[in-house]
Amino acid sequence: MEECGAFGQRYAREFDVKWFHGGASSSEPLMGSADIQSLADLRNSFVFIRDIELAPFTIKNVVSMAVTTLLPVAPLLLTMFSAEQLIERVLKVLL
Repeated sequence: MEECGAFGQRYAREFDVKWFHGGASSSEPLMGSADIQSLADLRNSFVFIRDIELAPFTIKNVVSMAVTTLLPVAPLLLTMFSAEQLIERVLKVLL
């Protein structure tokens, strides 16, 4: 990730110098330039690498599965405990 970021920064600096600070020759067309497409490709690659997760699931997935699993049990729990007691117990577990 660090190497990819450093490479991207170097490419972006060189792109900036070339296209915004007079580094490109006047005969080089801006439209259809491979530089712009390469910059976009580099950004897409960086976003893909950045979004790779260490685990195949996130906390959102775990919470969603827990809620989906426990939801059918909720009516039974409400016959055994009051809503306040359930909320109190859930908060104790979470905190």
